[in-house]
Amino acid sequence: MVRALHVAVASVRATLATVHAFLTAPGRGRWGYPAVLILLGLALIPLDRDLSRWLRAIPMGGDLRRELNAWQQFGAIGSLVAVGAAVWLLDPHNRRRLLDLAAAALATGGACLLLKMLVGRPRPKFDDPWFVTGPLGLYPKGPGEGMLSPLAFWEKGSADLWSMPSSHSAAAACLGGFLAMLYPALKVPSLVLVAVVAFARVAGSDKGSHWPSDVLVGVGVGLFTVWTVVGGRWASRLIATIPPAQRPGLPARLP
Repeated sequence: MVRALHVAVASVRATLATVHAFLTAPGRGRWGYPAVLILLGLALIPLDRDLSRWLRAIPMGGDLRRELNAWQQFGAIGSLVAVGAAVWLLDPHNRRRLLDLAAAALATGGACLLLKMLVGRPRPKFDDPWFVTGPLGLYPKGPGEGMLSPLAFWEKGSADLWSMPSSHSAAAACLGGFLAMLYPALKVPSLVLVAVVAFARVAGSDKGSHWPSDVLVGVGVGLFTVWTVVGGRWASRLIATIPPAQRPGLPARLP
């Protein structure tokens, strides 16, 4: 029995190692895992309603729910400022990489907003996981309450059609990916925080803010963006073209 268990564990590890090597091979390193997460998210749509109800049924006391509500802001502006301050004060060698983080955060937010408007998926409170309006479609607010458009961002309630992808999950993946790239020792804690944010966006309220598929797609978008922008050093390489005298407070050389 023990030998069979060891063989099974070894087989699983070998399979996962092969998959990991394939997904991170040169040319696929920045889109392999994000593509898998996005495809898994889309494949999860048929299970969204049942899985959401099961996750929201998990008993959570007041303190745990408050902690979830707090930690789901990992990746938002406050945590970006806190991480930026820590890197600036404790790791001067990597100060310029904060420009890459800022660029990745902006790119992630912009990508999520664009995708939300293009998809037009109602949030879980409408209990309609299969429906998407597309960019030009409309969705009823309720009996006699008019219609919602995913493009009418200036109208109250338009964000109710912005369910896919989850921008909170994408932002968490962006910040977590940045920390894991700069500081490999933080890879596991960062992954845990991303998972906490994704879970909280589904189960953190009675109705849930997102479907499970939304958060998987969001994490995929965030990872792709951060691995592309930070991995490619987009902003720091751009700054490197500016004469040192015109970029005060930043290292003279590219780390």
